[in-house]
Amino acid sequence: MTGANVQPGVGNEGVNRTSARPVPPLSAHAPPVGLPLRFFGVGLLSVVGLPVGILLRPEVLATYHYNQFVIALTHLTVLGWMGSVVFGALYQLVPVVLGTRLYSGRLAHWHFVCHLVGFAGMVWMFWRWDPKQVGHFGSVLALGVGLCVWNLVRTVLRAPRRTWMSVVVLSSLFWWGAVVTVGLGVAAAKCTYESAARLDPTTPLGALVHALESTATYLRRFDPIALMHAHAHLGLVGAFLILLVGVSYQLVPMFTLGPAPSPRRVLGVWALLNLATAGSFLTILHRSPWKLCFTGIGLVALAGYGWDLAQVLRRRKRPELDFAMRYFLTGLAWLIPLGGLALYLSWPGLVLTARVGQWENVYGLWALTGLFTFCLLGMLYKIVPFLAWYRWYAPWVGLRPVPALHELYRGGWLRTGYGLHMAAVLGWTLGALASHTQWVRAGALLFAAAMMLHAVNLGWVWVRRAEPAERAAGVPEPRWRSAS
Repeated sequence: MTGANVQPGVGNEGVNRTSARPVPPLSAHAPPVGLPLRFFGVGLLSVVGLPVGILLRPEVLATYHYNQFVIALTHLTVLGWMGSVVFGALYQLVPVVLGTRLYSGRLAHWHFVCHLVGFAGMVWMFWRWDPKQVGHFGSVLALGVGLCVWNLVRTVLRAPRRTWMSVVVLSSLFWWGAVVTVGLGVAAAKCTYESAARLDPTTPLGALVHALESTATYLRRFDPIALMHAHAHLGLVGAFLILLVGVSYQLVPMFTLGPAPSPRRVLGVWALLNLATAGSFLTILHRSPWKLCFTGIGLVALAGYGWDLAQVLRRRKRPELDFAMRYFLTGLAWLIPLGGLALYLSWPGLVLTARVGQWENVYGLWALTGLFTFCLLGMLYKIVPFLAWYRWYAPWVGLRPVPALHELYRGGWLRTGYGLHMAAVLGWTLGALASHTQWVRAGALLFAAAMMLHAVNLGWVWVRRAEPAERAAGVPEPRWRSAS
């Protein structure tokens, strides 16, 4: 995602307004900009839909119980919002950071189709509570994840250089495969298989149905709540948090002009987080008191990560952080209360009371709408303006004044959305702890306003392009632009 004179999102002032010559094309390694933008658009639509579901069913936060509405809205957030943005960012960043081309744009296109159909169908069927159809749509989603994993693994392996970022990406893809596999197993465990006795296990269909029946029989041995918690932690820590930590090690120094972290320290943090992910999954699943040990390992890793980022920020060359970076760092700050709450909920012998259940609600709320949503929105305000700037304005560098990145979106809207977002999470927290449905609804309205504001603001970045005055005056376009 780098050109000769510009780096992706190097702060809002990092774009040269008056270069001596036109900037060359985005990068030979970057995929078409429409690929990540499709994922980003679906993600923003999904996060706008979340508060609508909570307005319809405020009891998902006001009381502690698992039902189809809780699970539907959780998957809308995790797969529709977070998953869509993460996949779009991976397709954009991995080829550029590793200096190679995406292995297959066609596979990425089909992944988008499978992802959209799969998660939308799953959310719909969870809301209706039809586990059989959840499994069918989940299989479509799993096919898409499989295409993504194959595509990005081949991309990493064909890269001319291998870095710690390669290791981070590969491990995250592994956890994506694991969490989807476990999720399909959970869906299989909630189904019955009357037709298994009538099907020949030597046929493909019979073998599949018998395998699903065996999976369901095995998973029914575990406590359903423990199985759900283990599945959730496998996804949030393995598929999302490890990738977030790795990508921020790469991008925060770039955005702030800070020093690059030590690869040895990055790999140390990465190894501890992977150990904590695997250990937490098994100990949560078996309700083992050793889960506190693995929680501690994860917190040690995050403490090292926080120390590293603090050093980057302290030694940065850019004195003032733009608001998009502050948005991102606010998300990382949620790791502090989340870590304390994780220790409490992992304590051996903790009895599941109504109060403990309310804190579990808050734990999930802070992770999804605090940590990850703040971080993802901060990154979108870096990535989307950069893609739009390169698409519409890069050909005119040196021919006319061009805007800086922060001038492509409305800064006031960004700050207003930030305030509404923070107020919504705090309101939801109070509503969850007090079992107060009106506070939950108020938080949902604030969150809806914040997300709609961000969606319009980021959409405005792409559609607001100005017609260059030089074009109207007959100044020819740069040759590389016309050829494309």
